[in-house]
This record gives sequence, C-alpha cells and structure tokens, in this order.
Amino acid sequence: MHSSAVQSLDLQVAHAATALAALGLVDAFGHVSARDADHMVITPAADLATVAASDCLRVPLSATSLPAGCPAEGWAHLALYERFPATGAIARAQPPASLAVGMLTDRIAPTHGQACWLGDWVPVFPSAQLV
Repeated sequence: MHSSAVQSLDLQVAHAATALAALGLVDAFGHVSARDADHMVITPAADLATVAASDCLRVPLSATSLPAGCPAEGWAHLALYERFPATGAIARAQPPASLAVGMLTDRIAPTHGQACWLGDWVPVFPSAQLV
C-alpha cells in the first residue's frame, strides 16, 4: 500500500476511535481496526479518546502472535477478518448501558436500522471475561 494511503488508514482508525470515545460509546477501552491488503491497522490497548494515528499498530492478517501494545481482542479482529473476507473494518464499543443490559438478559433484540440484519436477536455472552 502506498505510504500516504497507509497514513490515511491509520488516521481513519484513530478518528473512528476518538469518535467512539466522544460519543460515550466506550467507558475506557474499546478497539477499532481496519483491513488493508494483508494487514489490519488496530488501535492499541489504550483509552480511545487519546489514540493518535501514530499509536495504531499494523498486524499481519496471518499473525501467529500479537505485537506489544495490541489489545488481547486483536485475535477476535483477526478471526473476523479471516472468516468474513469482505469485512473492511471493526469497531468494538462497550457503552456503560451495555453492562447493565448484559446483567439482565441473555439476548438483545435489534430494534432499528442495520442492526436488524443481525437477525431476530443477538446473544449476550454470560461472562465478563473475554470470549
């Protein structure tokens, strides 16, 4: 990928991260990544409100280990890119309300917009530990 395109993707990922934080969709941590040809650009394990383009990490889609500073959820991003080749980007947000909802139910019904493409319901993982 051309150098300016790489910088642009890093900048887009950083902007998406700060937007999630500004909208209150993450309480401290969340993750944003984007696919380029054979890598993903991912935000570091840091407060998304503070992420700059220069903080983003480039991880080969064929990685067998995650680089220092990469969030543990980097493995989930890599698995999704492998399983769904048309996926161009992933954002993981965890707004405070999601914690409350997760305590009350084992599934969430999408109610509007593109979320309805997910089906009749979306499962809620029964543990606060990483999947």
